[in-house]
Amino acid sequence: MLRLLHFHRDRYYPFFSILQVCIYTLLFIYAFASCKSEVSKSRVTHTQQPNQPPECEQEKDILTAIVEPSTHAYYLHKGRPAGYTYEMLKSFADYLEVDLKIVVSHSLTESFALLAERKGVLLAEGLAITTQRKKDWLFGPELMQIQQILVQRLPQAWYNIETLDEIDSHLVKNISKLKGKTIYVPTASVYVDRLQHIIDDTGSNINVVDTVLSVDKLIELVAKDSIDYTVCDDYTAFYNKVIYPNIDIRTKIGNYRQRIAWALPKCGDSLRLKMQKWLKHIKRNKSFYYIYNKYYDNPYYAQQVKKEMRSGVFNTQLSSYDTVIQKYSKELGWDWRLVASVICQESDFKNKTNPVSGAFGVMQMVPETAEVYHINQLSSIEEQIAAGISYLAYLDKEMASKVSDSTQRQKFVLAAYNVGLGHVFDAMRLAAKYGKNEQVWEHNVENYMLLLSKANYYTDSLCFYGYCRGSEPYNYVREIEDRYHHYCNLLVI
Repeated sequence: MLRLLHFHRDRYYPFFSILQVCIYTLLFIYAFASCKSEVSKSRVTHTQQPNQPPECEQEKDILTAIVEPSTHAYYLHKGRPAGYTYEMLKSFADYLEVDLKIVVSHSLTESFALLAERKGVLLAEGLAITTQRKKDWLFGPELMQIQQILVQRLPQAWYNIETLDEIDSHLVKNISKLKGKTIYVPTASVYVDRLQHIIDDTGSNINVVDTVLSVDKLIELVAKDSIDYTVCDDYTAFYNKVIYPNIDIRTKIGNYRQRIAWALPKCGDSLRLKMQKWLKHIKRNKSFYYIYNKYYDNPYYAQQVKKEMRSGVFNTQLSSYDTVIQKYSKELGWDWRLVASVICQESDFKNKTNPVSGAFGVMQMVPETAEVYHINQLSSIEEQIAAGISYLAYLDKEMASKVSDSTQRQKFVLAAYNVGLGHVFDAMRLAAKYGKNEQVWEHNVENYMLLLSKANYYTDSLCFYGYCRGSEPYNYVREIEDRYHHYCNLLVI
């Protein structure tokens, strides 16, 4: 066409001019649109949308969760962390292949404040999913559904009353009978909202007192005749009924169940998606139901808590010889709870003998080392602990010139207590050879301790002590440190 126009320009000139104008106009519009598109892309790339929160920052290889300790969620049992929430979090951390770190809160108000300050990436409480809360937080997948329950005290000598009707005559069996009653509930809980709705709907004069005290503490106060009423969910109620037989938990607050889940900051969507996959996974392999049944369908753990509470040792004592550990730990300069974690790792606080290695006592010292510190299988528990701590002090002294930071040095000493100084020194030399910091345990020397089980590493000319099953000291240090962290969280001293 253009070629035809070239040879007959005079004849087709008017048409040619119109065509030129059209082409130039289209090119201008295209160029303008492209420019505008690039500007728009630039804005999207460099300017954050006003309602789009920043991405959550998470510690590498660590899941940090905020938890309020309670008699069923997170507590110590026989020197080890236990509880429904703890085991669920541990399962989630294992699924993510990261370590679990728990930040302790002492009230729901504090929990939300810690989450807002990003002290944790999730709040692991049984939180009812409400419209108001969804404005401020993301929620993970539904964990279960709860029914709110009125907790009240059974009449005195209720076990001698012949009929249930007579017992019920002393109790509030209908929420309409709450008029003039005082009910204590935790601040910021859904129980406050629910009671307010009842007041609004019925015009009842109910005195609702919100307090920083936990649900567990309020139930205890009901049982001990310090207050008359509180409210909790049915799972917490059933668990505490085993601990406090004199409470009644049969009166429902409302006739519907509420969905509960863990909360995350608005920036936690990627973690929420992982949580959904994890929950599906543990429901498929039945571990979800194992954990649930362990704490809510099996009275054993509640009975153990009841027993420890009655004897005054619940979350206050690790063993019957805590005072001995405290006494000799001062000579070492370590927190006695760290030494207690060593003893728990070695023997579960039991005076026993290992038939394979010959290690004995609560510190599980082998006969050759025990002989140096003048103890044997007939030695008292105090003598065993004194000897074990003396050995730890010796290892600390040997390591002092090589690891200057005292906190890091504790980890090296723990590894040496497990596997001997020689293998620890080998791992340190390997770490230095491969450009790692030989004075830092985590992700440095511990990695080369693992590699001492491989021939191309333990046969290195820098290694004088040969093969080592490196996974043992690697896990040994991590488990002791982790348990010590829970002791610091939960042990009331």
